[in-house]
Amino acid sequence: MEIHKPKAAHTWREFAIEIGTIICGILIALALEQAAEALRWRAEVAETRSRLSVELGTLMGQAEFRARASICVERRLDELAAVVDDAARSGRLPALGEPSYPSLFIWGTGAWQSAVNAQALTHLNHGELRGYSDAYKFIGLVDEANRAEGKVWTALYGLAGPGRPFDAAEAAAAREAIGEARYLDSYVGGMGVRAHQSLDAYEIGFETRRYQKVLSRPIESLPICKPIVGPPPLHYGAAPFRTFITDAHAHPMQPQL
Repeated sequence: MEIHKPKAAHTWREFAIEIGTIICGILIALALEQAAEALRWRAEVAETRSRLSVELGTLMGQAEFRARASICVERRLDELAAVVDDAARSGRLPALGEPSYPSLFIWGTGAWQSAVNAQALTHLNHGELRGYSDAYKFIGLVDEANRAEGKVWTALYGLAGPGRPFDAAEAAAAREAIGEARYLDSYVGGMGVRAHQSLDAYEIGFETRRYQKVLSRPIESLPICKPIVGPPPLHYGAAPFRTFITDAHAHPMQPQL
């Protein structure tokens, strides 16, 4: 096979044409590479928005659910405060059933963490990035407070039992727990509202199907929205989530489509 060697440029004009051709080839290759990279990131950002929409649909539903349930939590705390006041005067706790507790959710942020790790967020516009960041910041605060509620309601479950003597120190501790429970309930509800407002402020939507699914459960069906019923525990030391293991086995997790 005969190989033709490139001809050397004999004039400055020919040399300039060859150099220009090479430069144009390089520029075209770079432009194509940048276009391909831009298309890749455009697809990645679109997928990120989709995943965040699904995740936020659930999170915003949970936040709204907790805000709506706050009236029941406050009413139950009023009941417990009255029990403590009466017991402090009489020196004896009455027989009392388990008071129930506010809803405890899993505030999953896996889609957000994946987006952060994949650096997809750097390709969002400033408004979107601010809206998402603020919303997830508030959700993180909600998650911390929601988990803290488990501890304070465990203390309030100490009022449930068959009846026993009750002194001033115990009354003071119970009132402190009631006050903390009020604070945490308001904090969870308020921060959830702030998360939703952060998205609204930057016109960021989320999947309404998941949002409505969370809210489809009537608030009135919650145990904490109903009177304290059932026989009091035979012994003191009751705690929330007593039936959680049995309930988890009875209701296995399903894939979220």
